[in-house]
Amino acid sequence: MTRTDALVMPTVAAPPAPTGTRSVTINNSSQNTGDFATLRNLTLNSSAGNRAIPPGTYGNFTANSGTGFILGVTGGTDLGFIPSPRAQEKNHSGYLETLTVLRLRMSLIRSSSSSK
Repeated sequence: MTRTDALVMPTVAAPPAPTGTRSVTINNSSQNTGDFATLRNLTLNSSAGNRAIPPGTYGNFTANSGTGFILGVTGGTDLGFIPSPRAQEKNHSGYLETLTVLRLRMSLIRSSSSSK
């Protein structure tokens, strides 16, 4: 048995609390999320597709069945934090893509359901 000393993890400040007040559920690709400055929670259902998310402080994000979140700007530079989205994947195949260098603080809750 080989033992090693544990690495010292840096202390990271907790992300700020979300300031938005709206909870939005998107059921198809033609629906709009509205103003991201007022968005707190976002749920994408199976026909909503993938959604670009601008930098900000958010609450809970849920991606259902083949939907997902695209973070960053193509060719962009470090955007700093996109703090505290809690991304929850349901029914398998949730999607997360980053287009630039990000410093991201989030917790990922993975849950699934099955029709079997």
